Amino acid sequence: MGTLYHSTKFAVEGLSEALHYELELIGIKMKIVEPGTIQTDFGGRSFDFRNDESLTEYQPIVEKLMNTFATAMAQGA
Repeated sequence: MGTLYHSTKFAVEGLSEALHYELELIGIKMKIVEPGTIQTDFGGRSFDFRNDESLTEYQPIVEKLMNTFATAMAQGA
């Protein structure tokens, strides 16, 4: 889930950055607005995440992800 979500967001950012350099040559300015975290139920029923706790080598990153996500949602608009 996280990889797909972030890669699609970066695709929009990467395209916008490429357009910025290309259009700058003919006097057109390119801007992109990327909103921050919004308090929604994305982390609840909408967040389809399965953690196989038997994969112990992944547990530190899973814990960090969940803590970061909780903090971001608590501070969201």
